Amino acid sequence: MTSVAQGWERFKKWSALRFSGASEQLSRPAASCDWPLPANGVDVPLLLTVITLVCFGLLMVYSSSFIYAQEKTGDGFTFIKKQIVYAMMGGVALVAACRLDYRYWKKWAYPVLIIAIVMLGLVFVPGMGTRVLGAQRWLKLGPLTFQPGEFAKFAIVFFIARQLDLKRDRLDNLAAGVLGNFIVPLPAFLLLLLQPDFGTTVIITCVIFFLMFIAGVPKRYLFSALVLATLAGLALALGSDYRRQRILTFIDPWRDPGGRGFQ
Repeated sequence: MTSVAQGWERFKKWSALRFSGASEQLSRPAASCDWPLPANGVDVPLLLTVITLVCFGLLMVYSSSFIYAQEKTGDGFTFIKKQIVYAMMGGVALVAACRLDYRYWKKWAYPVLIIAIVMLGLVFVPGMGTRVLGAQRWLKLGPLTFQPGEFAKFAIVFFIARQLDLKRDRLDNLAAGVLGNFIVPLPAFLLLLLQPDFGTTVIITCVIFFLMFIAGVPKRYLFSALVLATLAGLALALGSDYRRQRILTFIDPWRDPGGRGFQ
């Protein structure tokens, strides 16, 4: 009876640790944590953040596409239906990903980044890339049209996270803490700007800065890099007529409420 009671107490402790997200560990080493389930259960705040962002994105798609879809297809829910399917596919991918040991992902950082760069380059190959509204951002693979810039977001952030983890003892070095995070993915940034896809470039750059901040890169390096990035961004934004018009429209959308300021 004593052994049964001890076993039951151990099971309750194990369950509490697994599903409560507590920081303490069982007596086994952290390196041997069980998979395919997370060692400490689900990160509830992170999961809720992801769900909230997905729901907000779906709401924005519905809001901006309903009238257009109604006029073009007769069904105002055409685009939101597709997005809901994609969100469900993403949910399945999320469950699958959390059941994979993240330590095995590191070795794929460079191959994934190289694949992203190659795909961004293929956009400019005649017969493969598709130009829409003046932007060369899409790859046509049979009946499917794919935007490599979306994959590049994941690939670059994945690579930077891996680099910051491997170099966490040398982040106070300018080359390891800052330069390497921008030089290696530089071909991807250049290809994105050539499409042009300034928005995706800005989003990726912002995420890199947040990752560097969380990783502990010295603030003096972050501030210097932020100043340079801001100057480069302003030059790119103001140096292009359509980007400059977008900024002016954002500042005063009522100048042309039925045209540039419609959204």
